[in-house]
Order: sequence, then structure tokens, then C-alpha cells
Amino acid sequence: MRMLVTIACAALALAGCGRPGAEVTASGERRASPAGEELVIISPHNEYIRYEFGHGFERWYRDQTGKSIAVDWRDMGGTSDDVKYIRSGFGKSPEGIGIDLFFGGGVPPYEQLASEGLFQPYQLPQDILGRVPARYPGGNLYDPAFRYYGTVLSSFGILYNKEVLRRLGIPEPRSWEDLAAPEVLSWVGMGDPRSSGSALMVFEIILQAYGWEKGWDIITRLGANSRYFTASAAAVPKDVALGEVAMGGAIDFYARTALARSGPERLGFVLPAAKTVVNPDPIAILKGAPHLELAQGFVRFVMSEEGQRLWFLRPGVEGGPQRYQLLRMPVIVDFYTRYPELTLGSANPFELKTDFPYDDAVAIRRRGILADLLGTFVIEAQYELVPAWKACIAAGLPPQALAELTHMPISEEEALALGEKWGQPAQVESRVMTLTEWSKTAAAKYRQARLSCSTSRPRRPSPFPSPAGGGLR
Repeated sequence: MRMLVTIACAALALAGCGRPGAEVTASGERRASPAGEELVIISPHNEYIRYEFGHGFERWYRDQTGKSIAVDWRDMGGTSDDVKYIRSGFGKSPEGIGIDLFFGGGVPPYEQLASEGLFQPYQLPQDILGRVPARYPGGNLYDPAFRYYGTVLSSFGILYNKEVLRRLGIPEPRSWEDLAAPEVLSWVGMGDPRSSGSALMVFEIILQAYGWEKGWDIITRLGANSRYFTASAAAVPKDVALGEVAMGGAIDFYARTALARSGPERLGFVLPAAKTVVNPDPIAILKGAPHLELAQGFVRFVMSEEGQRLWFLRPGVEGGPQRYQLLRMPVIVDFYTRYPELTLGSANPFELKTDFPYDDAVAIRRRGILADLLGTFVIEAQYELVPAWKACIAAGLPPQALAELTHMPISEEEALALGEKWGQPAQVESRVMTLTEWSKTAAAKYRQARLSCSTSRPRRPSPFPSPAGGGLR
């Protein structure tokens, strides 16, 4: 189904969805270009960001040059699908794919595409570049070769519904391990890491914060607790707000948007203490950009004071967005002291403390293989995983059976070695065979864990009621 959706989106794009001469507005309407020139951007960013930065750049460019342009936004269904579309396009047309910019989606895909030579380097003027730190807690904020720039910072945590948790008699979560507790079986919502970059980042953080073995223990139980894995990570905060699920992993701006709508008395958002990181959302000019000067202008705008103010000021405030509060964290450090009354009420992300050294290079090396490990051992295997987890809960979580359930049969070193060549076209047949073997391994180990738990003497009754469909409201 995911493949069919991707193909359909690509077909629509080629058939004229986002065609030159029109712009997609936040409401989904198309507006004819006031001139014959358009800037074409592929981006997983939501419609609010597209609206504010599209209109903001048009105003900025008109003030700078006296000329009118329009922005043409495209999205194939999320970060992973956008990256696949870019790669596929360059595979057919190595000199350019008719798209100017890639905007949003986290650092790993930008490092990968940069290493493949698919970006056009562009060094910002010093008056802009000098206000942006070269590094953030975890890595480079922008590429030393100027192939991409981090435009905004994101943090990752747990959004939860206070009312649902009260009715279930479950404490509010404080750590990633709380998503894996037996009491929240079927009450967790998660994005699908194969299509959502922010969902994949949550799992990468867990692995780096707890280590490979403990990380997979948490991830496996979290996966068993999850009611679904949605292609759009934006759906999780909406379902938490509705009470369809009690909690879920979320990127900060989706969580804060839900909080702003529902109120802090109904929802809560927590960054697990010392177990999370901030991560930049980059922008890059694609090789062969058909409107290179416009693309360079857009990068200058996004990284300038005018563009950076759009990320966090309230609508109606001078210099702020027109319609939507984006609730994001800018990369100009002095904003956090210059605008204390207008920021998000959160700490300076450049001062975030963790108790583990997050390694961007490791995340980049295993990005593709991690998504497939999660897909094979957790998401597609839920039909075997969930019954096994229920049996283990009913048996009182016997340690040996629980170890059988959560052990990842692939070591971290093996995953990194495979990840080096995982996405290469020459490895397609080998990759398919490996995925097939993993699928068999996953099913067998969950069946064995279920059998082990079923033959263990129950030590306690089920500690929670399972939902009978639908959420609590």
C-alpha cells in the first residue's frame, strides 16, 4: 500500500501536481503565478510552514528586487519518499530533475544525498553565516562544504493525554521506557519510520541513549504496545488529543501545536530527561537547479533574521508569520535572549544536556537499514509480536522468555556493516533476500517467546483493561 501511494504521488507530480505557473496554498488551493518564474521546492514540511515561507519569500523577494515570483511546493508523502523521488529523478536525469530545493527532513538524508553529489554548494554571506553556530549538541549545524544548512532545530519527546491516563490509572510518562510498559498495551501511537523521518529519529535516539541491546528491548515492547504505525507522524498528536491513544512519540512542533489547541490541562509533552537530543531540519539546493539565483535567494531568506522570525513569533507580531504560529526553534542563538516573551517557553536548545554522546555519523550510516529492521521485526511482525507480548504479560514477564521476545538477532556491528551498502541498486536482490530471512526469524522468535510464556505459570492477572475500540473522550 505504501508503495502504491508513493507511485500515485509521483505520477500526480509528473502529470502536473505542483506544475509551474501555480502555487499550493495552505488551504490546498492553487494560485496562478503573477509572473512567469517559479521556485520549485520538494519538502516534507507541513502546509503551515509551506504557507508562511512561501508567502514570506515572495514578499521578501519583491522588496529586494521589485519582481514577483511564486513558490511551487511538492511532496511525495514524507521525507523517505521525497528522498526516493530525488534519487530516482537523478538516476534518470543526472544533470538535474527540474526541482530547485530540498527543504526539511533531518540531517541523515542530507548527508547521504550530499555524499552522492546531488547538491549544489552555496556559501551564505558572512553577515548571515556569522550569526549561526557551526555546531549544535550532536553535530554540525551546517555542512562545512556548504552543501546544506540547518534552518531550525527540533527536539523529540512524548505527547500524552492526561485525561486518558487518569481514567486508565497510569502515571504520566517521563522516559522512553514508559512507552514500553505493559500497562499501556494498545494505547501507544507511533509514526512509521520507513516514511517519517521524525519517527525514525525517535527510534535512533532510543538506540543511542540506551545502547543496542537495551534499546531494542524498549523498541520491541513499544512496538507491541503500539495500536498503529502511521505514515504521517502528524497523525499521532491528533490522535493523542482525541484520546484515540494515550501517548506517542512526537517531534516538538507537532506536540506544541496540539498543546496550543487542546490546552495544558488536557495534554502534556515531556522531553525524556537526558535521553533526547535536538536535531536540525536542513535545506539544500539540488544539483542542476533550474532557478539557481532564486534558490540561493530562498536559502538566504530562510537563514536571515526575516526568515528565522517566522519560526517562532506569533501571527500579527511585527516581523512574524501572517497566519500560523509554527512553534519551532530558530538557529540564530541570540533570539533566545532577544525575544524571551515571544518564544515557546522552552529552554535554549543549544544548552540541552544529555547523558550520552549522540553520534550523527552512526545515524547516517544505518539510516536505511534501521528503517527496514524496524519494519521487519516490529511493524510487519505485529501479528506475532503482540500475542507474544500479551502472553508474557499474563505470565508475569518471565525474564528468559522476555529476553527471547526482545533480543535483536542482528548485532550493531553487523547492522552498520550492512548499512554501508544497503541502499545501493546492485544490492536490491540481496536486500530482498535478507528481508525475507529477517521476516522468518522475527516470526519464529515471537512464536517461541509466546510458547515460553504460555507454559510459564502466571504470576499475576492482567494489570489493565484492553480498549474495546475507539478512545476515551
